[in-house]
Amino acid sequence: MTEPPPPSNRWPLEGAFRCGDGFLAAPECLGQTFQSRTASHALSLTLPEINSGSLRRPPWRYVREGGDRNVIATDADDHWGSVAGGGADNPRYTHILRCVVHSEVAATDDESFLTAATQFGNEFSDWWSLVCDWLDVLTLQDFSGLGRAHGASSMIQFRCGAVTPPESGERV
Repeated sequence: MTEPPPPSNRWPLEGAFRCGDGFLAAPECLGQTFQSRTASHALSLTLPEINSGSLRRPPWRYVREGGDRNVIATDADDHWGSVAGGGADNPRYTHILRCVVHSEVAATDDESFLTAATQFGNEFSDWWSLVCDWLDVLTLQDFSGLGRAHGASSMIQFRCGAVTPPESGERV
C-alpha cells in the first residue's frame, strides 16, 4: 500500500505591487514574467498586459480551485499604467505603475504564513531597492520615486493579495 504524499508546506504568495511613480518599459515586455530571487525566496515579477490600448493586470497564477484566473476585481485604484507613442495597439513605450509578484513561502498554518509573508515583504523591499539602483544606471531613468520610501514594509503594506491558506484560496 502506497502512502499519500505529505502535504506541501509551500504556500503561494501573490499580489499586485505598486511601482511608486512607475517606470518605462518597451511594449514587447508587456505580459512577460521575469524570474529573480530575494535573499531567501524565488520570485516572479509579471508586467501588465495590453488590452484595447490600455494596461491591465495579467491573469493570476494562483486561484481557488474552480476559480477563473482572468477575473479582475473592480477597484477604483486599479490603474496599471499607460501606453504612449504610436497607435493604441502599437505603442512605442509603456509607463508601468503596477506589476504582479509571485512567490511561495514555507508555512504550516496561518500564523507561520503571516510571519513568512512579512519576511518575504521585507526581503522584497530590499530587492526592489537594488533593482531600482540597477535600472537607474542601465536606463538613465530616475527611480528615486519607485518605492524606496517604503523601507522594510511588508507585502501586505504594498497591498499585495496573499492566497492563504492553500485550501481556501482566499485573497487577503
